[in-house]
Amino acid sequence: MYQELAKQHRTFDNVEHLNYAVRKHLYHNKHQLSQTAIDVFKLLARHAVKYIGVAYLKIDTIAKAIGKHRSTVMRALKVLAELNIIEKLTQYRPKTGGNGANIYVIQRYKPMQGEVKNSAENANATPSVQLRNEAKNTVVASVDSPKTVTETEIPKSINKVLERIRSTTPYSEFKNWVNAYVKDNKLTNKLYGIYKAQTHYIKGAYDAELLLHVGIQAIKTTFNATKSKNVKSITGYFNGVLDKLLDRIYYSYIGQDCII
Repeated sequence: MYQELAKQHRTFDNVEHLNYAVRKHLYHNKHQLSQTAIDVFKLLARHAVKYIGVAYLKIDTIAKAIGKHRSTVMRALKVLAELNIIEKLTQYRPKTGGNGANIYVIQRYKPMQGEVKNSAENANATPSVQLRNEAKNTVVASVDSPKTVTETEIPKSINKVLERIRSTTPYSEFKNWVNAYVKDNKLTNKLYGIYKAQTHYIKGAYDAELLLHVGIQAIKTTFNATKSKNVKSITGYFNGVLDKLLDRIYYSYIGQDCII
């Protein structure tokens, strides 16, 4: 039933069109969105890849994922709907009664006057090429300190890095980078588990090599930070850096001020 509804309400032809709408919605509504609303919207966007633009989630699932009470999530969803960023389609259980998981449809962004040309140009760009170009100038904020370019800048030789990644398995490449800083298989497996969890819902949307490169950059940023900071939890720090780095690549061409 969900699959049929998702197909009916699919709002985008491809992932780059979805990405463009998400970036624009965040940028032009940033002053009206709370951090919770932003977090909820990002979560919906990450779950809206299989049926592009459509996410199927229970409120309790959203609340648990972002660490907020369900009533707070409900208010955030209401704001997103009022701003025409999403449309909520309530689903009912035909046999047992009551509400099931809701379907959330991310709406197309309607360009303001003067934006139409740029909208078309960005919509027609292929995701892999666009993301590689964006990654060259991407800067990530560390979890507990101001942003520093030297610590988190993705190297401009990204194509060489991607070529090397293609020649080995993802886990082997990931492990090699962790081993460059510390030989700890248990820690390596925990970090790789975090990487897999964070990229699970977008792995079909972007090149696997590019996502792995992002994971490697998060490793470098995390372990470099331990040299100058009191990092209490390497796994927690890595999780935060990876999340921010994925967001930076996801939204970067609009500018850093669109990520609150």
